[in-house]
Amino acid sequence: MDLPKEDSLDQRFALLKRASVVVLTVGAGDDISTTTAIQLGAAVAYDKPIVAIVDQGVKMPAKLAKLVDVTIYRGDNPQKLAEAITTAVLALCKGNANEEC
Repeated sequence: MDLPKEDSLDQRFALLKRASVVVLTVGAGDDISTTTAIQLGAAVAYDKPIVAIVDQGVKMPAKLAKLVDVTIYRGDNPQKLAEAITTAVLALCKGNANEEC
């Protein structure tokens, strides 16, 4: 979720609370950013499904892997990545009649 820099923390939590699914990225050599940590914590606190997009060759930390519902490894084909994300999000939303996906 791309959020403008001027958004307050309360606004970020409100958006995450309304989200049907939280999608996180885990990049090569990157420490988890503050924004990613906030998104992950809110996803867990609000019992949201989590999709992790992981760069090829990156080993996701074991504790993070336990929290993630679907892991998608980013390849060289953006179209296949988009299709995998769409499929995962729709599958996680299926049967959840109270929320829009």
